[in-house]
Parts: sequence; C-alpha cells; structure tokens
Amino acid sequence: MYLKTLRLENFKCYPGSISLNFSPDITAIIGHKGTGKSSILDALRWVLGQQQLSERCGRDGGDLIYNGRELHSLADFAHVDIVIDNADCSISQMRATEIAITRNCHRNGSETVYINDNALSPDDIAAPLCSSIQSKFCFWSRDNFDPAMFRQIVAERKSTVHVLDNVDSILGKSARSELAENVKQAAIHTQFIVVPHYNSMMKIADTIYGITVDTHGARRLLTVDGMTMT
Repeated sequence: MYLKTLRLENFKCYPGSISLNFSPDITAIIGHKGTGKSSILDALRWVLGQQQLSERCGRDGGDLIYNGRELHSLADFAHVDIVIDNADCSISQMRATEIAITRNCHRNGSETVYINDNALSPDDIAAPLCSSIQSKFCFWSRDNFDPAMFRQIVAERKSTVHVLDNVDSILGKSARSELAENVKQAAIHTQFIVVPHYNSMMKIADTIYGITVDTHGARRLLTVDGMTMT
C-alpha cells in the first residue's frame, strides 16, 4: 500500500488547486522557510482524519481555508483528496485496489467526507475503516523523532507510509547520513515522504517537488528534474 496522489484546493496558504504524484519509494518536498511545505503535510493529516489539526486551527475549520491575498480572493471552502494504492489489500476492509478519500470544509462550518464516493459523517472518521487507513501512515517531526524508535517502527512494517518533516534538522552530520541510508534501504518495502533540511535526504529522493512564492504571495509547485545535490 502506498500514497499515489494528493490534491488540495484553497487549503491554508494555497489558492486554487495543486496536485502531487508520489513515488512508491521516496518523495521530497523542498523550499525556503515559509513557502508552505508543512501545509502540504497538514493537508495529508487532515484528510486522513487527524482531528487535532482541526482543533488547533479552529473549531469551524475556517483557518484551513485560504484567506486571500492581493490578486487572489478569499475562498469559501477548502478541499483535500488523496488516492491510495491498495493492490496488496493492506486495507483488508476494502476490496478496491484504489481508495480515494475526500474531505471538504466550508466557512459556514459544514464539512463533508467521502471514501470511494461513499459519504461519511465527520464522526465516522474514527470508525474502524478510517482507523485502519490512518494506522498505515506514521508522521515524524522534530518534536517526536527519535532515531532508534524510528528504525524500530520502520522495521516492524506496520505503517507503510512514513512522513518526515524536517527531522534531519535536529541531527548531526553522521546521524543525518545514517538516517538517509536507513531510509534508502527501507524504501524497498516502505514509502517515504520527506521535507528535508539538508541535502543528504534530498539526494536519495526518487521524486522532488519544489515550492516557490511569487511576488504576489502565491505558492507554485514545481517538479524538480535533474537537480544536482552537493
């Protein structure tokens, strides 16, 4: 099982729609501080039903919706959808080879959730099916990252998608190299989505997305091909 695509529309700092296609192995998302890399990971956490994100951003979800800037007007809703490859039946409750999850929120406080076009209530996001999907994703940040624990959890293979947000920024040079090697070896059976701080993690990525901010504050997503890391 792996994450195939993520699409977000009017989510946080992103006006309009952007889409990412993920490698089954290692995908890196890069950009300067403040370009919105973490917002992409927040979108993934939110569509998977991590309620604490909504609680942190406001009970009505209004802080998740693009608030407008210069040439881009205030949005009325935010939308995030993902497609998961389930060809190996890792999500045993679903016979489908692909699982599509969609989540929308509106400024009036309403919210909709769909799994393969079947509508759920926001409360259903804690149901066994959703919990099973959530358990396949493991999120790592500077606050919870421990190298030994990371190696252990990856080796257990209970989670098949690991998301690393700037975790290499807290490590020394040798520990960063070791982390990159561990990720590279584990990518044979595990998918990694990384927001790296140093080049050692960028070098091992199969797909790289770069985020830039134009003069009007709009985020642009670029696929980076042939990048040389030093």
